Amino acid sequence: MPQPDLQSVVRVAGRRRRPAGDATRRRLLDSGRRIFAEEGFAGAGTQEIVMAAGVAPTALYHHFGNKLGLFVAVGAEVYDVFIGHLRAAVATAESFDDRLDALMRASGELHRSDPTLAPMTVTVQLEVARNEQIRAAMSDTFASFSAFVTDIARTAPADLTENVGVRGVALTIVGIMQGLGSLGATLHDPDDLVATTVVLRRLLAANRTDKAAR
Repeated sequence: MPQPDLQSVVRVAGRRRRPAGDATRRRLLDSGRRIFAEEGFAGAGTQEIVMAAGVAPTALYHHFGNKLGLFVAVGAEVYDVFIGHLRAAVATAESFDDRLDALMRASGELHRSDPTLAPMTVTVQLEVARNEQIRAAMSDTFASFSAFVTDIARTAPADLTENVGVRGVALTIVGIMQGLGSLGATLHDPDDLVATTVVLRRLLAANRTDKAAR
């Protein structure tokens, strides 16, 4: 069976739609997010997705080209929301510590307000790691996230970067964000994740205070 052309998939997933098709496209994105988050890319069936969306099977192919196109569109949308929320959270922070605190707080609050976000971000990370086509199609999205985190890491104090560099600090921030996302994907009560971020923020603040006192 011939493989779909990657550029065509991305082009179909991202091109502009007429207003009349927006509602159908929205329903496919919403059902796709829920089902992909629960079953992964390979486990999600196109028939299951279109039935959950309440649309004809041809609608998925018309709007997204194929299942890969829908997954890429869902993944890009989720990360756009995630990055946009984090950017807004750190916009007024004046120090690295304040930015890190704002990131953790915003992550917990966002996962609580949108319970499908954490499972889908975890699914995207897993699929990007094992599926070359998805990894290539989402390279711009992950480059944007990496640039955002790196910009924050560059503001870290010298005692953090002197041994591991900016890259090491950036990887640590990514690890914290991914860890919170993975935890959020497994918790039934989103408030538990918010509580976890509160404790984590206090632990980090206490550690920094202790170091400053030495």
